[in-house]
Amino acid sequence: MRFPSARRAATVLLLVLVAATAAAGCGRSSMVGRRVNDFSAYYNKFYNARQTFDEATQPLDELDQSVDLGVYLPVFVPPTQVQNEDAFSKTIDKSADLLRTHPGSKWVDDALLLIGKSYFYQENYVGGERKFREVVGRNGPLEGEARFWLGRALLAGGDLSAAEQHLAESLQADSLSERWMGHMRLLLGQVHVRQGMWTPAADLLKRGVRGVRDGQTRARALFLRGQVLEAMGRYADATRAYRSAAEERPRYELAYAAETSALRTAVRAGGRRQERAVFEQLRRLERDDKNRDKRPALALLRGQLYQAQNRPGRARRSYEQLLYPGEERAPDAPSVPGAVRGRAHYELGRLYRDVYSDFTLAAAHFDSASTSLEAPDRAAGGGAGRAPQPTAYAVTDSRRLADRYGRVAEAGGAVARLDSLLRLGRMDDERFRAFVDSLRRAKAEEAREAQQREARRRAERQFQQGGGARQGSRRRPPGAPSSGEEDGFLFHRDRAKQQQALQAFRRQWGERPRVPNWRRRAAISTQADAQVPGDPSKMVGPQEEQPAAGLPQVDVSAVPRRPDERDKLRTERAGAWYDLGNALLLAAQRPDSAAVWFRRVIEAGIDTAVVKRARYALAEAERAAGRPAEARSHYRRVAREQRGTKLARRAMQHLDGERAAAGEPARPTSVTVREAEDAYTSAKQLGKNDGKEAAALRRLLQVAATYPEARAAPRALWAAVRLAASWSHRADRPLTETIPVTVPEKARPLLADSAATGPESADAPPDTATASPDTATAPPDPAASDSPAAPDPATTATDTASAAPPLTLNRLLTVLVRRFPETSHADRARRMKRALHERFADHFAPPPAEADSMAARDSSAARDSSRGRTRRAARDTTGAPADSVARAAAPLDERAEERQAKEAEQKAERRAQRMRVEEGGEGKAAPAAPAPADSGLPVRWRAAGGRGRLSRRRLASSPRPKRPPSASGSASRTRRSRSSRRSRARTCSTAWAWGVSRAAVKRRPRAGVSVRRCLRTAACSRGLPPGRRQTSNEAGSVDACSD
Repeated sequence: MRFPSARRAATVLLLVLVAATAAAGCGRSSMVGRRVNDFSAYYNKFYNARQTFDEATQPLDELDQSVDLGVYLPVFVPPTQVQNEDAFSKTIDKSADLLRTHPGSKWVDDALLLIGKSYFYQENYVGGERKFREVVGRNGPLEGEARFWLGRALLAGGDLSAAEQHLAESLQADSLSERWMGHMRLLLGQVHVRQGMWTPAADLLKRGVRGVRDGQTRARALFLRGQVLEAMGRYADATRAYRSAAEERPRYELAYAAETSALRTAVRAGGRRQERAVFEQLRRLERDDKNRDKRPALALLRGQLYQAQNRPGRARRSYEQLLYPGEERAPDAPSVPGAVRGRAHYELGRLYRDVYSDFTLAAAHFDSASTSLEAPDRAAGGGAGRAPQPTAYAVTDSRRLADRYGRVAEAGGAVARLDSLLRLGRMDDERFRAFVDSLRRAKAEEAREAQQREARRRAERQFQQGGGARQGSRRRPPGAPSSGEEDGFLFHRDRAKQQQALQAFRRQWGERPRVPNWRRRAAISTQADAQVPGDPSKMVGPQEEQPAAGLPQVDVSAVPRRPDERDKLRTERAGAWYDLGNALLLAAQRPDSAAVWFRRVIEAGIDTAVVKRARYALAEAERAAGRPAEARSHYRRVAREQRGTKLARRAMQHLDGERAAAGEPARPTSVTVREAEDAYTSAKQLGKNDGKEAAALRRLLQVAATYPEARAAPRALWAAVRLAASWSHRADRPLTETIPVTVPEKARPLLADSAATGPESADAPPDTATASPDTATAPPDPAASDSPAAPDPATTATDTASAAPPLTLNRLLTVLVRRFPETSHADRARRMKRALHERFADHFAPPPAEADSMAARDSSAARDSSRGRTRRAARDTTGAPADSVARAAAPLDERAEERQAKEAEQKAERRAQRMRVEEGGEGKAAPAAPAPADSGLPVRWRAAGGRGRLSRRRLASSPRPKRPPSASGSASRTRRSRSSRRSRARTCSTAWAWGVSRAAVKRRPRAGVSVRRCLRTAACSRGLPPGRRQTSNEAGSVDACSD
């Protein structure tokens, strides 16, 4: 009996132990518990969440959207293409439940990644980035995928630098699989495309394709690489990339875009054989039935290929057939999309602008393109509110080009209208009346053709609706009005029948005006002839062959038939010319064409404000055309003629900018001008003190070198010239001798500029020409100055670089003429230099060897027609003419000086005629021996009346010699008044200053008495040049001087 109880107890104990063991094995921490937990989490939560996510993203895998060639194609489909917001919300909720109920499940990383992807497609890039970083931080098997999606979130959020940095760091990790390395290379290449870094983008896209197995992703990556290579100008490589994308067998839209892009870049790559292959491939695409809806785009592509081959005629016909098919269009032809139509208008605008130069039609087509082409959609891959980056094929400037060339077309139309009105205004009455009548007939013909076209269109519409009308008439109930009743009396409700009747009437009777008595052709006259019979501007008279009655009227009130109206219209036309030139310069970027119209405004001779603006605009056009010299010339003229105006200030700003770019001194300011004036005044005041001449000369040279752009610079040089001449006179030093002054360091380049073309050994004797100015204090040897030798050019160049050239009066004059040729001081310097060379002709004469070589040239010197004597140019030791510097500095001053010399000679002649001089007979004396030339006599100069003319006050430091008697000694002279002597002195100074020749005196013996005496005095004071024959008067003068 005990045995059953024991067995029962053992059984119960065993069951308890089994239950305890089973309970312990099914815990969450056990292997069985974990498997049960994972199984429950997957099927209850994660499976449903992933199923919902896959259903929401399935349209992305099947998406076959047309490719916009105007933006760069993203390798990975952007999140904006997905619109199922509810599905992603459910995915996030189910994944969150899994994380709450099964936090230790192995599906936690998958749930976090799924939540991040859902946030990404909801464009919540910040939330997605946070979840992706959590997965990366767990270092699980999904780390590579999480890093890829984190890069996509950063790129879509617009943080390109952070995306680049993250992807670059991820590519350096060793734990990632080759699959995700390839995806991240493609993504980094897309980031570089957004950054405009073409070379690394093309390299990364090429390397990334090798690690990707999905054909659609490979095709998109290869297409993007083709776009990048096309932007780089590598058209052959771009063609290969596009063809590789088509070989991946993508969906239709991407395959079509790849094939057509390959054709476009292949033509630009060049090669005749390749061009033939391209057009064969294009014909195959056009014949393919699957491309039926793409035929308008293929027609556009054909025109673009012709345009790339520089065949504008065929390109224009292709575009016009696409836009204006007319009656040739097939009824079942596909409609032209707006983007294709806008692109065709844009290409036509480019043709008319670049090839045909028709800016009016170009502006019209650009305007049509701007209304048809839309801005690229941000859904194409811009992301985060950023507009997508346009490709090389994109059109982004159609609106801007329409506005720019619209202004050109408007200005050109205004010019054409004014030209036409002026042409009509210059016609006589008969030609004007005939032109108006022809214009009226043309307008009537246009109206008639428009009516015929409208009637034809209505007839076609009625014919298309005729079957239904006939069927309806058969079923018309009794008592309903017939078709004749519907048309009304004489078919006044049916426009088509009215036109048919009108045509039948015209075929039978011809054109008949709607006026009474139309059969009497000679009695017909227009209403304008009857109302305004005397005003030709309002006359629109009849034709001789056909009456003008019944024709539309033409408004001719704007035609200028009176001279005052034409003058007013010419002024208006000048303004229109300026507007057209301004539009061509600023809008069309055609500076050469703009310069033509600006010159036409200036040459019109109309004194208006538009001419001043045209001068400045011409300078701007010359500068834009790459002609800076012409631009500077016009800028200077604007600054000179329009002082104080805004245009003058702008011109000076351009000139100052060019000076600064060239390293030249800038235009002086008010401060520098004041400093220059103060320095000049103090230096000039210092020169008035005896013994301070050297210091004053140094300070004057310093002023001229320090302020070269100030007005005080030429004044300082002229003051230095006068001070040097007076100092030499007081010191009894010849004017050709080197001035004993230490040249300042800053003024040495100023003086060296005068010796740039060759050494001025005429300024100093050979033994002192190459010496330093500091040691050139002793006067030169007079014997050495008679035949100076030319220094060695190499030695002179070395001395010029190391120290300033010798300071002489001739060099100061040369510097003044060269550096400031347009000033009045330069004119004075030219005249003084010419007189100096005449005074010391033996010093500035060429050496004997050079004189012999120049004999033939001197013998063929030109005869001066105004003075009647042979002009031989005095030469210095370098062999250059003495006044060549002045002629080079101001080539137009010679005519002015000759004219002034002639006027001065005429004035001297008139003064001599007014003198009542009784001249006795002068016998001829035997020619005396030539007197030796005295080259050491000082000369004193003064400015005559401040008018820039110089007169010689005294020809020698010795007292003026008495008037020599005539050769015969029998000439009796009367006493002259003091006024006569004063007048003769003025005549002598004028004759000497302007170099009146003895030949001119001989041609006018009466009027040249005083001039002849002046020449005697000159011969007495300076002697005669060696080797020249003396006249009887000169011989007497020299004899008297020698006595």
